[in-house]
Amino acid sequence: MDFNDTYLSLEPLHPSDMFGPLISISSIFNKTGKDLITAAAVGYEIGTRLCDSTSLRAKGYDHVNFTEIAMAAALSKLLDFNENQIINAISIALVPHVALRQPRVGGLTMWKAGAAANSARNSVFGALATLYGFTAPSEPLSGKMGFKNIVAPDMDFSKLEGKRVDGIMRTYVKKFPVEYHAMAAVEGSMKLVNDLDMNNIDSIEVYTYEAAVSILADKEKWHPTNKETADHSLPFIIASTLVNKDFWVNNYNDIRNKQIIALMDKIHITELKEYTAQYPEKLPIRLEVKCRGKTLESEIEIPKGHYRNPMTDREIESKL
Repeated sequence: MDFNDTYLSLEPLHPSDMFGPLISISSIFNKTGKDLITAAAVGYEIGTRLCDSTSLRAKGYDHVNFTEIAMAAALSKLLDFNENQIINAISIALVPHVALRQPRVGGLTMWKAGAAANSARNSVFGALATLYGFTAPSEPLSGKMGFKNIVAPDMDFSKLEGKRVDGIMRTYVKKFPVEYHAMAAVEGSMKLVNDLDMNNIDSIEVYTYEAAVSILADKEKWHPTNKETADHSLPFIIASTLVNKDFWVNNYNDIRNKQIIALMDKIHITELKEYTAQYPEKLPIRLEVKCRGKTLESEIEIPKGHYRNPMTDREIESKL
C-alpha cells in the first residue's frame, strides 16, 4: 500500500522504509528505544540530504539507491560502528546493488513495492557483514568507479556537510493512500464533488508540475490494470475521487469500473512551467471541470500532510 511518508527534493524518497530493518536489528541486538530513534534520525537526515544533492530519476536510476546508503548509515549508528566500518557497510550495500528506475515507469508491478525492501535487505547484509569483518570496496561514493563518477557526476557533496539534524521534520505524511504527487489532486477533486453532475462532465483539464506529469501521467497510467499502476495514475486517482467523493484503500477495487474508465478518458493533463518552478516547496495543481458549458475550478498549492501544512496528531491517528 502506497501510504508511507515521503520527502521530495531533486530526488524523492520514502524515509520510513528504513524502520523495518532498524526495528529488526534493534531487537536482535537488544538496543533501546532511544538507540532506535537516534538511528532513525540519522537515516532520515542522510536520506533527505542525499535527495538534495542530485536527481537520480532524471538519470534513470531509482531512489532506493539513496535508501540503501541512508539505511546502511542508520544501521551503522545503531551498531556503534566507527568511521571505517560505516564506509564499509555503505559500500557493501550500494556498490553491488545500484538500482535502475525501470520498475517505476510504464505499467507497474509488485517490484515497485519490493524495491525498497530489497534495498533494506542489502543494507542489513552490508551492516552484518561489516560487523563480522568482511571488507568492502573503498570509496563507494567518491572513488574512480564510485557512485558519483558513474551514476551522478553532478552530485553535490556539500549538501552532506554540517551538523544540523532536521531532515525528519521536513518529510511529508500521506493523508490519502496515493503516490504523493497526487495528494493535491485528491484534495482538489474533493473540493468539487458536491457541485458536480457526474453524468454531464464534458472534460477535465488538469494543470500541474513536471514530476507529477512524468511520474503519474505517462501512457500506461491512463488505463491501469493493477493496483500498483493505479496508485501512480493521476487520471485514475482524480476520476475515482470524483466518482466516490473520497479516496481510500477500497478505491483500488474500482480499477475496472466503467464510470471511472469513461471519466478518465475525459481528463487532459498539462505541465505548467510556473508550477514546475515552485516544486518542491509547493506541489500545485489546478483542476477545471467543464459541465454543460459551466466550468468549476479548484486549486491546491500545498496538500495536507506536507511539512508546511502538517496533519494533526488526530488526523494521523485516523489513518490507523
